[in-house]
Amino acid sequence: QRWIEPRRVCLVRDGRIDVAGMRREHVSRQELMEQLRLKGIGSLKSVRRAYIESTGEISVISCAEPEPPGEDSTRSEP
Repeated sequence: QRWIEPRRVCLVRDGRIDVAGMRREHVSRQELMEQLRLKGIGSLKSVRRAYIESTGEISVISCAEPEPPGEDSTRSEP
């Protein structure tokens, strides 16, 4: 039997909200901004990437951090 592993979904890309990802995961702008504030981020401009993980947790890569190897900056996660 083959198991399907849930994938992360991009919510913010280069400081801009990824509307398709937000809709897919039913996340409002207010919910996203709240989670960013809880992580000490006050502005979308300082976010390189934000993902909603398979656990429902939002992970953030700030512009100050180097981009992890293998990041595809041209498309949303499937």
